[in-house]
Amino acid sequence: MPAHEKARAELLVGEARQVVREQAPLLWVSELTGEFQQVFQALTGARGRGRR
Repeated sequence: MPAHEKARAELLVGEARQVVREQAPLLWVSELTGEFQQVFQALTGARGRGRR
């Protein structure tokens, strides 16, 4: 797993916790969901490339 993707994922988890704690507007949740999807795609792609 690339270090920058891991760091990005950890940052997003922290942001998600803050959003839940503050009961943030749905727009923030939607934006975070998109970010998590991008990180997921990057991580699963990196894992697939590492197995070849």
